[in-house]
Amino acid sequence: MATPQEVIYKTIVEAYTSTKYVTYLQGVSGFALVIADFVHTFPDEVRLMWPTPISLPKVLFFALRYYILIHGAFAMTYTLPTSLSAAQCHAAFDRIAISTKLAVIASETILLIRVYAFSGKDKKLLAFLLFQFFGIHISELVVFARWLQSVKCTSSAVIFLFSFQEAEFNKSPVCDSRGPSDA
Repeated sequence: MATPQEVIYKTIVEAYTSTKYVTYLQGVSGFALVIADFVHTFPDEVRLMWPTPISLPKVLFFALRYYILIHGAFAMTYTLPTSLSAAQCHAAFDRIAISTKLAVIASETILLIRVYAFSGKDKKLLAFLLFQFFGIHISELVVFARWLQSVKCTSSAVIFLFSFQEAEFNKSPVCDSRGPSDA
């Protein structure tokens, strides 16, 4: 008969395992939706976007549309493997974090251009939008860079506690983000 402490340990390990699998399924299903959307909208892209002349919005649209596929691959390399070393985990985490930031900035650039176009190309609104865009993104990138430097990947404390469990847990690092003042 198991002691209450062993039951608690087993419950925590099972919850940890379930959380890992749910995370993996979310990554795979999210990427499947991206692929499905891409395939579904490709004929419209060919009909509506390909014949138009080259412009900044068109370049951004195509860059973002096709980059999302690369970003999905980065996300899969971070969430799917269960036997990454701490260094591999850190590299994958950096890759997906930077990739996400680039995708957001590209998306918001498209939105800025659309708002400017809808305003009738009002120069005052453009100046305000650019001031706001650069103010937000420069400060955001400074904080993001400091935060990214503070991320440390180590073996999970949960894994150490349950070393008697499955061997794969001993190979699963976790990324831990601590602010500059916490280090």
